[in-house]
Amino acid sequence: MEYDFSSLCADQLGKVEKRLDALKKGFIKEYEVGLNIVQHQQISETTIIIDDLMRDYINRTIALWTELLNKVKVKL
Repeated sequence: MEYDFSSLCADQLGKVEKRLDALKKGFIKEYEVGLNIVQHQQISETTIIIDDLMRDYINRTIALWTELLNKVKVKL
């Protein structure tokens, strides 16, 4: 049976992106709650910084994941 590995990789990449985005949203929500508890004055600025950092790491992870899948495709 022949598989469409490219389609499988695209599906997996989509799942990884969704999971990382959900993780980012969860982290931001927890940080906002924590900052509210300590009555931090710059909640929105801190949230933006956290969001930017998480987005950068998500983009790096997706690039690495794509590179990995491309290497697997070449080996197959």
